[in-house]
Amino acid sequence: MIIAPEVSWHSDADTSNDWRVLYPAPAENLGFAEARHYVFKKPCADYSLYVDDEPLPDHPGNSSCWIWEPRFFAGEVTAEMVRSDGTNSVLFLLDVAPDANKFGREIFTQMVSQLWQEDPLLVVGSEPATTPSGELGSQENASCQP
Repeated sequence: MIIAPEVSWHSDADTSNDWRVLYPAPAENLGFAEARHYVFKKPCADYSLYVDDEPLPDHPGNSSCWIWEPRFFAGEVTAEMVRSDGTNSVLFLLDVAPDANKFGREIFTQMVSQLWQEDPLLVVGSEPATTPSGELGSQENASCQP
């Protein structure tokens, strides 16, 4: 059994400097959100932390930490901490929530409905449809209607 060194993290914007423990898989690590920066405290110098197979860079203000930004991705992300000699590897599951300022499905549907009422040509476009519109059901073909 491999014993993983403890990794701690917090939001880069967190002025309280409260560190949270990052738990190895299968545990889920909640508290991450899109478009924010997170700092991970290195357990020691001979480890690297990879998120989606990309190594995290050192924090520009503190080389004893890594920094990560999920950008515009929400969902589960896999992180892997690897020792430089390859003898120890630990997986972590990071649960990234959507940015609170991101439009949800309900708002998007309202926007499309408003566009449709204003000018249907703005919605239809010139490409094949992926969203049903009009009066026909999912089993009816407009080309075969009388």
